Amino acid sequence: MKIEDNAKEYPLFVKPDKLLSVDDIFKISGDHFEGTQYDLTKGPAAGPFGDPLTNYGLASRQRPIGIPLTAYVHIGQVKAWLPREFRGISWYGYGSVGHTYITPLFPAMEKLPDLYSVGSRYETFRRDSGWWTNTYVQQMVGLRYSEAIKDLRALRDPKMQSVYTQTSVLQEAAATMYRNGDTKGAVKLMSDFCYNTAVTWQRDWLELGDRLFTRYAAERIGFSSSGYPQWWKDWLNPSKNTEILKYGY
Repeated sequence: MKIEDNAKEYPLFVKPDKLLSVDDIFKISGDHFEGTQYDLTKGPAAGPFGDPLTNYGLASRQRPIGIPLTAYVHIGQVKAWLPREFRGISWYGYGSVGHTYITPLFPAMEKLPDLYSVGSRYETFRRDSGWWTNTYVQQMVGLRYSEAIKDLRALRDPKMQSVYTQTSVLQEAAATMYRNGDTKGAVKLMSDFCYNTAVTWQRDWLELGDRLFTRYAAERIGFSSSGYPQWWKDWLNPSKNTEILKYGY
C-alpha cells in the first residue's frame, strides 16, 4: 500500500488481497508485531521471557490490538446464501486475543451457558466465570510467556480448527433441516452444539490455567529451572549494562 508505518493518516478501509477466514482475523487481532522492528516479544521491555503484554504502555512500545485489559473479542460471520435464521454466527472470546480462544454463539440459541452471566472484573475471582477463567489463563501465561504460550497454542489451535469445521458442517445441516420444515430441530441442533462447545472450552481452559500455574509458578519450570536467562541477568547488572543507569530501570 506504500504507507509509512509512522504515518499520521491511514485509510479507513483496506480491501484484502484474498478472502479472509475467521481464523485469519483472529490471528491478526492477536498479533504483537512479531517479526517486525516493533516486535513486542523482544527487548528488555518484554521482560526475561518475552511477554508482549508486559509494559505495553511504555512510550517507546507500540500498542497492539490485544492488550492486558482487553475485555473480549467478537468476530461476526455471515453466510448470505443460508436462510436468514441460520446465516449468522458470533465468534466470541474473553481477554487479550493472543491469549484466548473464540467459540461460536448462534444468535437464535435457546440458552447461553451460565459462564457468560456470572463474574466480572469488578467482582471476586470465580472459576465458573468465563471472563475470570480467561483472565486466569492470561495471567498464568505471563509467568513464563516464551514457554507457556506454546502450551496454550498446543491446546487451542487444533481444537479451534476442529470447531471451525464442525460449525460449518452443522450450520449447513441446520439450514437443510429448516428448508425441510424442521425449524425447531434445526434451532436445537445449532443451539446444543454452541452451548456444549462453550462449556467444553470453559472446562478445558480452567484445566489449562491450573497446569500452567503448576508448571511455571515462581517463573521457573517445575521449580527446577535456573530461573531467569543469563542475558536478563547481565542486562540488570549495572557493571555490564549502562542502560540501567541511563534510564533508571
